[in-house]
Amino acid sequence: MANVVHRFKSLVESLEIGVVLSGRLWSSSQAIFPKGFRSRVKYFSIVDPTQMAYYISEILDAGPQGPLFMVTLENCPGELFINVSPAKCWSMVRERLNMEIRRQLSTGRANLPALQPPGSVDGFEMFGLLSPAIVQAIEARDRDRICTEYWRSRPHVVTEDRATAPPQAQGPLHALRGLFQRANRNELLALRSLLVSNISPDDFSRRQATQILDEEIAKQWR
Repeated sequence: MANVVHRFKSLVESLEIGVVLSGRLWSSSQAIFPKGFRSRVKYFSIVDPTQMAYYISEILDAGPQGPLFMVTLENCPGELFINVSPAKCWSMVRERLNMEIRRQLSTGRANLPALQPPGSVDGFEMFGLLSPAIVQAIEARDRDRICTEYWRSRPHVVTEDRATAPPQAQGPLHALRGLFQRANRNELLALRSLLVSNISPDDFSRRQATQILDEEIAKQWR
């Protein structure tokens, strides 16, 4: 019978939500990775494994390489772990913990925790990127859904502000934006040409629609 790996669970505290960025590297089907995101979580100390300690998880901007994920032991800035994946980043923490447990076992120290097996920590969970409250706060930062890798896997998700407003209160321009988002670039260009022809300067609604359409065309050029 295969051994069951028990996943480490801990409450993650959000310190900073950060800023969402477009580009396929800044999100995945699992989560959005906001630049500047910071969270705090408890785990076995890599300095003294018999104690629990706080770790700070951060998402940094590595330029063209996209996000970098960093974990530091609170109050020990020299103990840091950096990787291009949140899962691998926390796997490095787990491996470092096991090294310290083995070292202290060799000295005869008692009451040490068991070695932590692969799969016992989930980097996405330890960052807080799967915590419902944090996910909701991150999603709220992406009202225009620029994190396409994430939203593509959630076609039926409706953001809170859209869900609470009844369709009649959202108005025709809200429905029009949804129509534009489903069109391809050629359809958008053709529709814009139709809208701007013979437009009246005081036709505010039509000018609003044209502005929305321009935004959607720009997104598809990215």
